[in-house]
Amino acid sequence: MNPGTRLAAWPAKSGGTGETSWAGGTFAPGGRQAAAGILGDVSWLERAACRGMDGPLFFGPDGEARPDLEIREAKAKAVCQRCPVRGLCLDFALRNSIRYGIWGGLNAEERTRERRRRARRPYAA
Repeated sequence: MNPGTRLAAWPAKSGGTGETSWAGGTFAPGGRQAAAGILGDVSWLERAACRGMDGPLFFGPDGEARPDLEIREAKAKAVCQRCPVRGLCLDFALRNSIRYGIWGGLNAEERTRERRRRARRPYAA
């Protein structure tokens, strides 16, 4: 999978325009309803601690060496720890079966375990 695909849902700085840029396009506030039809409510991205940060911190390159991966993931997870929308981010990733990157403070393997854990729980959120 190429990096453009992996970063398709990565928020970027708006530059004061009130827009949220994504690798796959730009959603203006008025266009959020259209995005919500595909992705669900994404308004939480505006409050994300990672907003405007470099995507490679959260999405490592293919074939990344294990020591580098562990350092990068630890740095990304530190950003998530202080994020006010961490739970919404994690729910988004689980609901949309996102397989790459750090979302809600969890890497892909951790999200797989969390998805299974929630599936075993009655009334899982």
